[in-house]
Amino acid sequence: MEPPPTPGGSAAQDIFSVFEQGFDEEEEEDDLPRHEWPTRSPVLPDLLPSPDFPDTSPSKVWGRSTWPSNDWSSPKPAGASSPGIDPRDALVHRLNGLISRIGSDSVVDGAGISTLHNMVDRMEHTLVENSRPGTRESQPLSSPGFDRPWGSGVGSAEGAHTAPARRRQQHKRRNHVTAEIREQRIAQEAREISAQMEAVARSLQERQEETEHIHAMLLTRLEQAADKIVRLETRVVELEGERDEAEMDILNLQIHMKAIEVQMPKNIDAELRESISTWKAEWSALKRKRSLRRTSSHVHNSSSHTPSAPTPRRTMTSPG
Repeated sequence: MEPPPTPGGSAAQDIFSVFEQGFDEEEEEDDLPRHEWPTRSPVLPDLLPSPDFPDTSPSKVWGRSTWPSNDWSSPKPAGASSPGIDPRDALVHRLNGLISRIGSDSVVDGAGISTLHNMVDRMEHTLVENSRPGTRESQPLSSPGFDRPWGSGVGSAEGAHTAPARRRQQHKRRNHVTAEIREQRIAQEAREISAQMEAVARSLQERQEETEHIHAMLLTRLEQAADKIVRLETRVVELEGERDEAEMDILNLQIHMKAIEVQMPKNIDAELRESISTWKAEWSALKRKRSLRRTSSHVHNSSSHTPSAPTPRRTMTSPG
């Protein structure tokens, strides 16, 4: 029985034939008998739905006695199909059989896995090409001059040509995703830096307001101190004026006392003479006390580097 055509046309048939031939070459190096392989993989799940066939044995469906027989891979018309079997269901059944064989232990090595991956990429590319508008019309299935055997290498060449383009597209997508991630990271860092700068600006503004408040308080206290100094200076001037008036009164009294002493007779009363002597002694003591106070004040002003203008004083002479 001849294998049915695949839905993708002759290109899909070529790729699928190369896929099964490469898998058969890997199996020829294995000592495991073909009839002992499981029809379903105990490890992999059923990735593709299996159609309902009267008999699920691949040898009965395709008219093949065993898997290694490649009688069906000989050049046959692409439009040939077995009666009563849907080509899509047949393709799904064959893929399920291949999945079961791949899932068995020690069947394909690393190089074979890479080859199978490349063939699957070609099959995906064929499906993408067939899904585009106008593709099926441009590639007739049963054209007399367009029929190719399933085992031809045209699909491999097409897959080899489209693999670099697919890699470039994947590389562009990865670069685009990387650029988006980088932009998001830069935007996040910019937002964090902006938040930090705003916090620093707020802190500086608060410190500036605090400094301005302290400066205003200092100015207020300085103004109050200046007003107090002015009041004290005014009071000092008033006290100095009162002192000068008192000194003038004392000087007048001293003059009058001197005149009285001159006009007194020699046989003056002893009590009056004693009173005049007491007054002269008290006046001399007060004069010495004021002189010492003036000297100490001058020394204090000199030590504090605050020169002060001396207040004019009248020289008082003792009556004696």
